[in-house]
Amino acid sequence: MATQSQSPLPLPADIPNIITWFEFVHRHESHKKNRPNFKDFRPIMESKGFYDISQLSLNDFSVDDLVRWLGVEDKPGVALLVMKYVQHDLAAMRAGTFVIPPEP
Repeated sequence: MATQSQSPLPLPADIPNIITWFEFVHRHESHKKNRPNFKDFRPIMESKGFYDISQLSLNDFSVDDLVRWLGVEDKPGVALLVMKYVQHDLAAMRAGTFVIPPEP
């Protein structure tokens, strides 16, 4: 039985750092309505040794871990949103279609 392999991650230079990425997610129009302030997570994740979003794509931790790290125990869906956005953006990077526009 053949297995489908996932495309490799983009080169590290092409992956935004965690600070830039959380700022981008916070500014993104489709993420603004009824969403948490994603900018608040930037220093939290960097202080825990997360420097780029590829580190959030690994299967080395659970959603419960991310919930605890982000301090959103009362809102675990927030951690799921972060994971969803990471997966989406890494897929766009693999496809060469991911762009963080400059701040207005």
